[in-house]
Amino acid sequence: MVLEGAVLFLMLLLTLLAFIFVSLWFVSIVGSGAPFVPVPAQSVPGIVDALELKSGSVVYDMGCGDGRILRSALEKVPNIRAVGIEKAFLPYALAKWKLRGTSAELTHGDFFKTDLRDATHVVLYLLPSLMEKIEKKLQAELRPDAVVLAIDFSFKDKTPLRVIEQTVPGLRRGKDLRIYNFS
Repeated sequence: MVLEGAVLFLMLLLTLLAFIFVSLWFVSIVGSGAPFVPVPAQSVPGIVDALELKSGSVVYDMGCGDGRILRSALEKVPNIRAVGIEKAFLPYALAKWKLRGTSAELTHGDFFKTDLRDATHVVLYLLPSLMEKIEKKLQAELRPDAVVLAIDFSFKDKTPLRVIEQTVPGLRRGKDLRIYNFS
């Protein structure tokens, strides 16, 4: 009887925790205007390679999610400035935890309000509607030699300098990389 009560209590507790998690996730999506859909882990090394980072690079991940691209970039090239901007609270909190102990700078906020003039590299994994909106900002703020890497989605009015299709077996998302310059 005591065991059955403990099992019931545990089930109720797990149900409550699941409800809280799903609620936070939902609020996170509604509040940010975009779902939290991270790039697959197996696509991250190719993304970081495509950036061609070097010591002193300043990389911004706009809508950085859980910070996996920034972490990988810092592991490959430790002497960069890695900046992540995330509007949704749940992914931001996850990124804060995952990036602890690194030099990454993480901001919980709106990337449209972020000054990008010092960026040498910008990473975007955004829905087409957000890609269209951010295009003007990039054109206005980025320095002529800045590299913009768009993952899976392209800009409506820009032609990429280079397109890379990752050939990781089974990879569906995070495989089409487009390199742009906004000079």
